Amino acid sequence: MTLEVVHGVDINGLDIITVLVKAIHGDLLVLGVVTNPVVRKNITFLMVGVFHLKSQKDKFEMLPDSQDKSL
Repeated sequence: MTLEVVHGVDINGLDIITVLVKAIHGDLLVLGVVTNPVVRKNITFLMVGVFHLKSQKDKFEMLPDSQDKSL
């Protein structure tokens, strides 16, 4: 697993979503380092969701291709 550190206070919603997509679809662990406590709290909350989704990822990958295409 690689480790990526995201620095800065200019992290907006789109940046957070991009980071989450990378974390869900790859083995990427993201640490958000920001000075804004509201943004920091949101990133922490979202990262908890990412780890939950990653733990469920194997269940989704077990679907046959025929069902996968219908999604």
